[in-house]
This record gives sequence, C-alpha cells and structure tokens, in this order.
Amino acid sequence: MAAVSLKHSLKTDDLSLTQEQIKAIAQISEKHLPFYARPRFLRVVKEFEYTSTFKQSKLRLKQEGYDLDK
Repeated sequence: MAAVSLKHSLKTDDLSLTQEQIKAIAQISEKHLPFYARPRFLRVVKEFEYTSTFKQSKLRLKQEGYDLDK
C-alpha cells in the first residue's frame, strides 16, 4: 500500500484519483520499483502527518490497515 497526497486536495475535499493519475503512478512504480515493492493499493490522504523530528508518521496508517468495503 502507498499513501499519496494530491496538491489540489488541500484546496478541496475531493480525494479521488483520475485514471491518468493512476496510470502515471503505475508507470512510475514499474520503472523505479522492483515487482515485490510496487503498491497494490493506494490511499489518498489530504496531508501527511509528521513526527516531532519531521519524519512521516506511518503508525496510524499501519493501524488503520485497509478495508475493501470502504
């Protein structure tokens, strides 16, 4: 799973990806990542959370996991 933040989503509440954006992410993943590291799911977030040392916080994302019914 990969989390992505869209620049335009900061101005609106629209957190959906277009087909072109999905294809672009897939092409970049295929070009730069080995097969086992390519994301199977994408999570669109409004903005990333950071720790006090300015690292991206992944704990909440791991705890949430994913639910295909959502």
